Amino acid sequence: MLRRRWRIVVMVVLLTTAAALASSLTSTKQYEGTAKLLLRADEPIEALVGRAPGGGSTADPERETNTKVALIKLETVADRVVDRLGLGISAQALLSQVSTEVEGTSDIVAITVRDPDPRRAARIADGFAEEYVAFRRESAQRSIDEAVTLARARLNSLTPDARASAEGRQLEARQRELEIASSLQTGGAEVVRRAAVPTSAASPRPKLALVLGLLGGLLLGIAAAALFEFLDRRLRDVESAQTAFELPMLAVIPKPARSSDTVLLNGDRGIEEGYGTLAANVVFAKRARDLSVLMITSQRSGDGKTSVTFGLARALRTLGQRVIVVEADLHHPRFVQVCNIAQRGGLSSLLAREGKLKDELVPLDSHTLGHSRQLKAGGSSFSVLPAGPVPPNPSAMLSRPVMGQILEECRRQADVVLIDTAPVGLVHDPLTLVNHVDGVIVVARLDHTTKDGARKVLRLLNQVGARTLGLALLGGPRTPGYYGYGKEKADSRHFGRPTTTKTKTKSDRPPGADADLESETASRA
Repeated sequence: MLRRRWRIVVMVVLLTTAAALASSLTSTKQYEGTAKLLLRADEPIEALVGRAPGGGSTADPERETNTKVALIKLETVADRVVDRLGLGISAQALLSQVSTEVEGTSDIVAITVRDPDPRRAARIADGFAEEYVAFRRESAQRSIDEAVTLARARLNSLTPDARASAEGRQLEARQRELEIASSLQTGGAEVVRRAAVPTSAASPRPKLALVLGLLGGLLLGIAAAALFEFLDRRLRDVESAQTAFELPMLAVIPKPARSSDTVLLNGDRGIEEGYGTLAANVVFAKRARDLSVLMITSQRSGDGKTSVTFGLARALRTLGQRVIVVEADLHHPRFVQVCNIAQRGGLSSLLAREGKLKDELVPLDSHTLGHSRQLKAGGSSFSVLPAGPVPPNPSAMLSRPVMGQILEECRRQADVVLIDTAPVGLVHDPLTLVNHVDGVIVVARLDHTTKDGARKVLRLLNQVGARTLGLALLGGPRTPGYYGYGKEKADSRHFGRPTTTKTKTKSDRPPGADADLESETASRA
């Protein structure tokens, strides 16, 4: 998957990294000021009211500490800081700049403030620490003052004799203790370190953004590649093609060594071997049963059915078979352009009962796919019946009974008749010809034909009872070398163009080379 989609992964990584780096470089610098508080668990009031030292702590010290830390970010404290420093912003906006953190398992809390101005960040952090201490102290003093008020009211309600009693004297002593505790109350918090003015920005950090962009881009790229792989329904390899079509693999035609706009790549040994394998399978099947008329179709345009038709025709001619190629794709005929021949009446004229087959057949030289003057016995030419002018109703024309008569006449004149039809996945023309042919060869192309299209082709052909021979697959992997040929040379313009090689003189040949050459010549003959 990554080999096929590496471009997507690289693109996503580059975009993500560039976006992260650009965002880091263009964002406003933020400075951090940090002040530290010490939160005490015990207060002087706890001892004065009669509790043992530490006895005022709750059963859950962690919860008590978290509660005190949460009080630091109260809006009440933030309002006090805004008023004290004259910041001119709301308490909510200020709180968004503040963060608190307990240092490990200690009772020390760090108050960190982020701000574009380093001095202001330090001032706000100190302001929060001081105002929180004042808030806690005032809260504790208010609670003690309430107790003092209640004790004073109680004493005032006693008679002189009651105040002189032991109970009265004890209540009066408690009142004095509470008044002393109120004046000594700290609120359980103390500033232990004021914020220093930061000298370097806490953010942005371009190096960190670059690393995070690379890692995030890699993860996103892999996810995008997996998504594209899941959504891509095209056939990707030979195994998936054979599984999708559920047909015998007649031949795998490799990718061309170099790109070309022509139907055939001439001199490409890999492609010649592929079509040779296809022709050998056809001849073998023909000997086992009567297979004279073969229909070649595909799932959609661009799968390469016309290339397979001409490649198979040439390979069959090399095996000594007389071949007639019929262009039955009346929707988008191509033979005239591919073979560079003059427009004639072709198949459409014969279907209209105009002309004769012998007058419409065009002899082609299999090496150049150009017009040949005549077909020679034992030569390399084969006949082509072009589609002719495009009729207004191609499907109706092909379904006429005369189509069967034309194919029967072709059958009598050739060993193999190849019919290049329209894609069966797009139009129903090929289905009308099933009864006139002996077998069907399905053409597919890797990275083009889809799995859904393969199932559609199978369903359509099975519905009409077509005798499907197998699959010819284009775009397969290239074999590093081909036995007996040495270094492969390809010419993408002229089919069968001989390659120029340096002829060795007799003195240059190794011992026994002449005997090997004579033996090879005899075997080829």
